[in-house]
Amino acid sequence: MGWIRNVLIIGIISSLLFLTVDYFFGKSILGKNLAPRISHYVYHHDLKKNLFQVRDNWGKLNYDLCTNSFGFKSSCNNIINKKDFDIVFIGDSFTEGIGLDYKDTFVGLFSNSYPELRVANMGVSSYSPSIYRSKIQYYLEKEKMTFNHVFLFIDISD
Repeated sequence: MGWIRNVLIIGIISSLLFLTVDYFFGKSILGKNLAPRISHYVYHHDLKKNLFQVRDNWGKLNYDLCTNSFGFKSSCNNIINKKDFDIVFIGDSFTEGIGLDYKDTFVGLFSNSYPELRVANMGVSSYSPSIYRSKIQYYLEKEKMTFNHVFLFIDISD
């Protein structure tokens, strides 16, 4: 029975050592935090700003992710950093186009069909109606952004 006690002690010490090293040194070993999603103090969470061709994954799908200076998913070939947009799309993962390159999302397809319009994709995975309102209000009031039309895509499970 003494060997069971020894195995448990070694397992606990190993786990604690691993968790301690991970907590204190994980970022320095792996480099900066590469996760493209961040928290936001007003509307809960967002995509990081100014990402350029970051390889992200969703399940087994790998895709390129680019964002503009506001954190909106954008075409890697045509990033719009101005504060005025003709059309803004907002919604959750379907609008963001999680798992897809921008050009393959419905927002990207729309933008490519109407290149004369300045189109923004404010959609981010796990958004809800209260976040849609908070994010739109934040960009109108705090960032002094203007847009002519907003298309809101509500997930029926919200």
